[in-house]
Formats: sequence, C-alpha cells, structure tokens
Amino acid sequence: MLRLGAEYADLFSNSRRRMMVEKTADGHRLNWRLPLYAVVGTFIVFIPVAISDPPDMWLILYTLLVAPIITLSLLITTVLKKGRRLSILSMLGLYLAISALLVVNHSAVRGAARWLRMDATVFLVFEPTDSLRAAAKSHRAGKFGGVPCAVPLVRRLESHWYSVRFYTDQVWSGCDAGNASGRSQ
Repeated sequence: MLRLGAEYADLFSNSRRRMMVEKTADGHRLNWRLPLYAVVGTFIVFIPVAISDPPDMWLILYTLLVAPIITLSLLITTVLKKGRRLSILSMLGLYLAISALLVVNHSAVRGAARWLRMDATVFLVFEPTDSLRAAAKSHRAGKFGGVPCAVPLVRRLESHWYSVRFYTDQVWSGCDAGNASGRSQ
C-alpha cells in the first residue's frame, strides 16, 4: 500500500510541475488580440480629433494630454500585469507608432475623415500659371489665387493640374468680398 501511494505522489508531482510550466509559457506568449485592440483603439480615439474644428487645438490636446495619459496607463498596466507584459508592451509600441504617424499626417487624415463624412466636393482645376503650387505644398486652408473661394485643401496632381477640396455648404458664386469664405448663410 505504501508503494502504491508513492507512485501516486510521484504522478501527482509530475502533473503539477507540468501545469506550472504551461502557466509560465502561457504568460510569456504574445496575445495578438491586445495589439489589435490598440490599433483599432488608436483610430477610434484619433478620428474625432482629426475631424473636429479647430483642428490645431484638438491636435495639441491629443498630443499633450490624451496620448500621455494612454501611454502612462499602458506603462502602469505593464508593471501590474506580469503575465501579459509582452502583449501590453506590443500594444504600447503600436499605439505610439500609429499615433505618431497620425499626428505627422494629420492633414491627410483630416481630409480623408472629412471625406468619409461626405461634406466635401473635390474639383479638378487647371491652372496654367501654376499659382496653386504654393497652396498645394503648404497643406493649409485658405483663399488662393485661381480659386474663387477659401478652400480647405489643394493638392497638386501634375503640372498645372490640381484637385481642390470644397465643402458642400459653400457656393462658388457666393464668394464675394462680403463673404470670402463662400459659406452659405
């Protein structure tokens, strides 16, 4: 009887060791869902920033307040959740990389996000004097020579050809000295 008990004790200790090894191995594996959530979450947080007015104020708020809070919370979570450090660190890396790309390309993201809201029209403009070249390089909204209204974005397609984004609540004929923005009233 004593011999049978020793075999069971040996079997029990081996299975217990195996469970401990499995727990340790699972704790250091990358959970791919968490980084995916970081990617989706970054876009969910940034898109409202991109489409809001005034754009520069919200971008500064995102850069100086929102991004540091999210980064700090992920760092604290990394320290507290010892079993998921690799997944949380990958979340942090992806969040910082995607946020940096979105902030650097803010005007393109803003244009695409506003385009998705369907409140803009794009016109193809032929400008033989290439006077819109500076406007296309600046990526800033404004009133430019060759275009009757203030527009949010001008892009150079090729020599003398530009795409000009124009909001749908504007009227080309409404751009006069008294209403330079062309916004309908």
